[in-house]
Amino acid sequence: TYPQPTLRREHQPVSALWPEHLASLPTVEIRRARIDETLLVAEHSAEMIAVELGYDPRAHRASFVSSIRRAIELGWWWVWIVEGELRFQCNVGARTSITAQIQGVWTPPQLRGRGFATLALASIARTLLRESPTVSLYANDFNHPANALYAYLGFVHVGELATYLLP
Repeated sequence: TYPQPTLRREHQPVSALWPEHLASLPTVEIRRARIDETLLVAEHSAEMIAVELGYDPRAHRASFVSSIRRAIELGWWWVWIVEGELRFQCNVGARTSITAQIQGVWTPPQLRGRGFATLALASIARTLLRESPTVSLYANDFNHPANALYAYLGFVHVGELATYLLP
């Protein structure tokens, strides 16, 4: 038998974006994160995980930071930083011949509502669509602002998955 999950997300819509559906928006200076930004990215990622999944990965700081550093080395983390302030970050969690999956979409709470996620995610998607036929992502069904943003950018609902976090 398996232990009871500590978190259940029964309905997480999966969405995909094709180049012809991407909203026409200005490009901002998104880029792959640099090694010297590991701690900044890790801190924001930890905040997101604490809110989204209910646990703080900083409890195992060394291994958590090491995993972020490795993902940055592989070119998976994307950031939009202006004058030292992180406005947006996400990472590419998986790639196949069909899609690049975006995950970890995050705008710091104090910067939300200014359109930063809209511009940054459109810019990242535009870049990824040069390398991949589609871009995909999934979200929590109750995260209405995120799902509205994805629909606005041109993402189309293509499926659903569930997440169970085990202890």
